[in-house]
Amino acid sequence: MPRKPRIVIPENPADLFALDELIYAQHQKLGAKSPLNALEELPSWDEVGPKVAVAQTLQAQIDQLEKDLKNLYGQRQLLLDVFVPQTRSSRDLLTGVYSQNLRRLGEFGFEVIEEAEKKAVVPPAK
Repeated sequence: MPRKPRIVIPENPADLFALDELIYAQHQKLGAKSPLNALEELPSWDEVGPKVAVAQTLQAQIDQLEKDLKNLYGQRQLLLDVFVPQTRSSRDLLTGVYSQNLRRLGEFGFEVIEEAEKKAVVPPAK
């Protein structure tokens, strides 16, 4: 006995909207004869179908913003590659210059923590 084929619904929103566009187009083509008119518990395709174009427009905007964001992260990373070593070297130099009074690094904006880190006290086993 042959196996029943699987019908895949895309998880990716862009692919899902593309499928919905095809479903809606076929529904419109068949008109009153469309089997999708039998949907009862959900809104009809006549109601939600026009929203497919809106969803695709929003997805296109999201895709463009993600590309822009990736570009911005790349630009920021180039600056981080300059500033991280610059900041560390500045801290190291100032630590040497003000070795007798490390609080002076606060004047340059560094956070100076004066108390030692507290170790977690583990209660003795009973």
